[in-house]
Amino acid sequence: MILIGKRQYKYKSMLMSHMAATSLKELHAFAALLKIHPRHFQNKALKPSRPHYDICQTKVKIALQHGAVLTDDREIIHMLNIYYNQSLAPTAYDPIPRSIYVSA
Repeated sequence: MILIGKRQYKYKSMLMSHMAATSLKELHAFAALLKIHPRHFQNKALKPSRPHYDICQTKVKIALQHGAVLTDDREIIHMLNIYYNQSLAPTAYDPIPRSIYVSA
């Protein structure tokens, strides 16, 4: 399941939202479908966070057309906590599979 956070964050001149999923494979595949560059993946070793992408509002609209669910950011955090507690969680740094890289 792909979740998009309702909360919007300002980044430069854009408004961004968080996109997360119950599996990294699904998350990266959906990001590739939306043509979101892997550099937007957040789960870096130096800045531990739950795996997600920061996406602009244009991509949010497209994601919703492809079946993503718009929800409160607390629901995303709750879903990720369940994922991390019930599965083999990725390490702080989980590289993106090369097969999903998109052309920039």
